[in-house]
Amino acid sequence: MKITYESHKLMSFFVENNCLAPIKQTKTTDNFFSQFFTEIINAVSFIDEQKRIFKQKKQPFYKLHVTSIDHIKQIPKPKTFSIHGFPDTARKTIDEYSLTSLHYSCHLYDRTFDIYFVLEQPAHKIKLDKYNNYVDYILYWFYIVNKHASKTCTNKLSVFIYHTFLTKVLPTTNIEVLDEDNVNTGFTQTCQPSGEIVVYRMEEWFKVLLHESMHNYGLDFSDMDNTACHGKILALFPIKSNVNLFEAYTEFWARIMNILFCSYANASDKTDINEMLTNSEFFVNFERIFAFYQMTKVLKFMDIEYRHLIEKTAYSDSLRKTFYKENTNVLSYYIITTILLNNYQDFLIWCKANNTSMLQFKKTSDTQNRFCDFIAARYKRPEFLYNIDCSEKLINKMTKAARKKTSDTYSAFLLSNLRMTLCELC
Repeated sequence: MKITYESHKLMSFFVENNCLAPIKQTKTTDNFFSQFFTEIINAVSFIDEQKRIFKQKKQPFYKLHVTSIDHIKQIPKPKTFSIHGFPDTARKTIDEYSLTSLHYSCHLYDRTFDIYFVLEQPAHKIKLDKYNNYVDYILYWFYIVNKHASKTCTNKLSVFIYHTFLTKVLPTTNIEVLDEDNVNTGFTQTCQPSGEIVVYRMEEWFKVLLHESMHNYGLDFSDMDNTACHGKILALFPIKSNVNLFEAYTEFWARIMNILFCSYANASDKTDINEMLTNSEFFVNFERIFAFYQMTKVLKFMDIEYRHLIEKTAYSDSLRKTFYKENTNVLSYYIITTILLNNYQDFLIWCKANNTSMLQFKKTSDTQNRFCDFIAARYKRPEFLYNIDCSEKLINKMTKAARKKTSDTYSAFLLSNLRMTLCELC
């Protein structure tokens, strides 16, 4: 896999339009990331060895079935979710435009995997090598997950990846409230013996798979009572929100692991961890820049600023009560995750000290409270507020140019898209 053209274009834009000071990675962070890079390298070696063994036996490593879709009933669909669990736009797009399904099945890590890619291209135009490579990367990730997750979670997993061309964008008017059509890309359940993951956009599909599989394997705390912790967060951000703080934890790790896979994929020597560490520092700084930009843009769409979310004044209270609205996890995805990314080195240390493993959240009330305390200690630090201020200036400059019709098509894309990551693999 390699970095997409769109990712290169985004990075080029933010090279020219950035005021955030880059973060230099510490030796501690390098050590954490080195452990994950070692796990990725070991995963690649393991999968390569399994392929070699199967080849010697003259057997396929995984079974692949390619199906041309002539009727809606041929489209692979999850069994534990109602079709109405999909956003309407996604469901209608899948039903109308799906032309081919690829079904990969294999048994690894004492678990059974069924991976479906549902595509909008006819079978004769599909390059199977590309999707074989995608499956390899998915299995590399599951190798890592298997080392961190409970053995009782998800012994059988079905993954449905619908490569629709739907993208996440702002509504055309802020009368509309941000919802799953604008923000979400997938869904799953937590720690079931037989699990399913659904991803319904091509955009950010790999990062979203990382995110949903963390839920599925119970690496977060979505199966706990979050009431007390949510109360703490709403004391910091007195807005109408379900919070779902476990989404911020999961999204942070999905973005970090996506960065590490991008760093591995972009390395010229797939055994050189030092090169991967250099790449990771490069990518994580771009993801910080992009997170601030996206957070600021979302709040701009609502006609409020970050300070209005946290100031304890009558004016700010009136603004946030009037203008802040969400029908999905905007607070966790775009705001709290930005706090975590901006302090990613501290949060890695926090995870090492407080978690069962680096990825596995320790499921106690005390750990939840310490997680809330971590956010509370950093949500209005001067450096964080400065980064927001410089992002607001860029958004305001671009918005003014758009109104004067002096901006280009790419600026229009930057002002409307709601993707959560800059780095994407293809």
